[in-house]
Amino acid sequence: MKIPLSFEDYLKDPLKYIQFILILVVGYLWVDNKMNYQKQIKSCSSDVVELREDVKNLTERLRKTDSTLARTQGILSVLNEQTR
Repeated sequence: MKIPLSFEDYLKDPLKYIQFILILVVGYLWVDNKMNYQKQIKSCSSDVVELREDVKNLTERLRKTDSTLARTQGILSVLNEQTR
C-alpha cells in the first residue's frame, strides 16, 4: 500500500501529512471505541438476564413469605379469641 503523501510532499506541506495521520488515528480510535461498546453491551445483557432471574426467584419467595405470614396472623387471631 502506497501512502498518498510522500516525504517530498511532507517537506513541502507538513500540515497535510499531519492531517492525514490524525485522520487515521481518529478512525482507529473510533473503531476501537465502537468495538469496546459492543463488548460492554454483551456483558450487560448477560448480567440483565441473571438479575431478572434473581428478581423472579425473590418475588416468588416474597409471595410465599406473605402467605405464611397471613396464615400465621389468622391462627394467632383465632388463638387470641379463644383465650378471651
